[in-house]
Amino acid sequence: MTLDVSIVIAAHGLSQSLGRCLQALLGQLPGRKAEVILVVSGAGPSASEWLAEHRFPVILIELAGAQNLARMRLAGIRRAGGSIIALLDPFSIVRQGWLDELISVHSRRPAPAIGGAVGLYGRPGLAGRAIYLNEYGGFAPPLESGPAEVLPGCNVSYKRSAWEVVPVEGEDRPGFWKTFVNARLIRERHPLWLDGDLIVDLDKQIPFMDFLGTRFLHGRCYAGMRRVRMPLIERLLRSAGAPILPIVFLWRLARTCLRAGTARYLFLATLPLQILLFTSWALGEMAGYLAGAGASCDRLIY
Repeated sequence: MTLDVSIVIAAHGLSQSLGRCLQALLGQLPGRKAEVILVVSGAGPSASEWLAEHRFPVILIELAGAQNLARMRLAGIRRAGGSIIALLDPFSIVRQGWLDELISVHSRRPAPAIGGAVGLYGRPGLAGRAIYLNEYGGFAPPLESGPAEVLPGCNVSYKRSAWEVVPVEGEDRPGFWKTFVNARLIRERHPLWLDGDLIVDLDKQIPFMDFLGTRFLHGRCYAGMRRVRMPLIERLLRSAGAPILPIVFLWRLARTCLRAGTARYLFLATLPLQILLFTSWALGEMAGYLAGAGASCDRLIY
């Protein structure tokens, strides 16, 4: 049987958020030719027992050792049998009608990669709201549908034909890295699309200091991978320009938040935390352009 959709979720360990993610998603599967592939790393021998206990009928892939997000996602993509391959985070709680809209928008739009909006789940504290806004504030609903240059990693999907245009794994980048795959699609004149009716809510309950550290790792990993084929003078210039990145990022986020009253309030309330988070990313980029990625990419688990 040909599947319409394969939904890949990469999770480092098991959590209540993952349980809520699967519960919301699996409720939309009846009557659909779809599969859910859960790739876990660092979960120990309890993963299959946990799934059986909660009666989650998913395909389980267990990877030995602590694997990063890119490698986990690649393992799920390689196992997927659907004509559409969607990537969710274990923190993504799909809203009602998400799966129907996913199939519909891929049938209506030729774009090889399609993303959606990202709302906020529940009522987290100030730190949780800062994490949400810093990572996905640009995708807060209501979101106008249209062409896009950036798609949210926690709510993104690809037509299988996209891999005919862009290899799913980069030659010098082990694993699936959304940012570089999407950039290549754009360079090959295959525009991306954002669908405002394709919505997930973020349930990312992690300590603020952990997230602050991952911002540095993300920045260093990103710059380190870009650095590989970059002339020395460009690496030095980009490193020298890193101190202005927090200002650029803050301006972009502020401009986005002006369109919604709630987002405007969140931006002002979390401004000191946003400065910390964007500064951490900028320092990571500086280190990446100067010294390379180091072990930063391997340490990215969400």
